[in-house]
Amino acid sequence: MAIPNPPKPEPPPRPPSGQVPPSQAGETSESPAEPLEINWFSPLFVTAYVLVGLLCLWFLYRMVFGSARNPNLVRVRGTVTFQGKPFSGAVVTFHPVAPDGVAAVGATDRFGKFDLKTPGMGNGALIGEYRVTVTKMASEEKMMTPDEAKQYTSKTGKPPPEPKVANLAPPQYASPQTTPLTATVKRGGGQFKLDLK
Repeated sequence: MAIPNPPKPEPPPRPPSGQVPPSQAGETSESPAEPLEINWFSPLFVTAYVLVGLLCLWFLYRMVFGSARNPNLVRVRGTVTFQGKPFSGAVVTFHPVAPDGVAAVGATDRFGKFDLKTPGMGNGALIGEYRVTVTKMASEEKMMTPDEAKQYTSKTGKPPPEPKVANLAPPQYASPQTTPLTATVKRGGGQFKLDLK
């Protein structure tokens, strides 16, 4: 007796053209997005770098020199002469007489003029009484060039000696205990003429 063949399964109906079969609808996925490229040297980033750098410099200046508009400081300037001529390259220091005072320092230009600054506070000096010193240090010997210093070290095995330094101002003006110069800084500031003898 012959066994009849089982009926063949009918193929699933084909979806209309343009439609995705339901079995493949969940399999479709979007392609991964490409990574975003950032140009770190674009004008926008360069401007930001400059602004951050200027801000850091401003904070550093404030930490080192303090505020130039400190309300407790007044402008103090003056002129130093030696034997009737402008004394350039000198350091002028106002030493406070009061124990809680703060010293102020300035340097003379080629015309002998100076403007005082108070380290850590800003331009100017505090109101009060001061003893004033004036010094001008200069080397008595010729400074070695880098090549001469290397040759000296290779021959002797020692670093080059420190050059001798001399004070070109009269010695009595170098110490607060011996200087004859005094100054009174008032609320409105002032301008002082220091004549070294």
